[in-house]
Amino acid sequence: MKKKICLFGAGGHAVKIADIIRENDNIFYGFFSKNTKGIKLYGSEVLGYIDDYNSIEDPELYFHIAIGNNFDRFNIYNEISDKKKQIKLISISSKISVSAKINDGTSVGVNAIIQSNSIIGTCCIIDSSAIVEHDCKIGDFVNILPGAILCGNVTLGNNTIIGAGSTIIEKTKIGENVLIGAGSLVLNDIESNSIAYGVPAKVINKRCFGDKYLK
Repeated sequence: MKKKICLFGAGGHAVKIADIIRENDNIFYGFFSKNTKGIKLYGSEVLGYIDDYNSIEDPELYFHIAIGNNFDRFNIYNEISDKKKQIKLISISSKISVSAKINDGTSVGVNAIIQSNSIIGTCCIIDSSAIVEHDCKIGDFVNILPGAILCGNVTLGNNTIIGAGSTIIEKTKIGENVLIGAGSLVLNDIESNSIAYGVPAKVINKRCFGDKYLK
């Protein structure tokens, strides 16, 4: 049965997710964003923001937070009154093992792969062509950006970002609130609240909860 789905966010990532809604033959209801209520973005109307969404009494309307910054997703999620209406969105071109578990609020992009027994948390982004190999454990509000590769048995803590084109070798543990820079090769465990990059990746700074990684 078709689902009616709205999106929080109205940027480039939200447009990609709107495409996933449509390709799965669901109904795209519109954007909720800080942008001016009533304006048109990409052919759809901005319907307001969090208070406007919370005021809607429609048991058949679902939501997805389609914002690249994981702390913004975290904050919006905590302000939404009915979290049971959150929905995961998965591109039809992705490959998902039948034994993998993907929690609500997560998006899986074009040509992404999630292998056997992996667990993906709430409100994550598994972006285009990312690979999550077998038995990985991914926390909540995690971003795995385009082309990143997680080998088998990798663990990622909440709010962590794996940059585009990075590779995390098998059995590596990466803590919470970590930023791995694009194109990095992670050979060793990374402690929480760190910024690391390079080949091989090295910790170069600390990261506080709430620090943005997008300019």
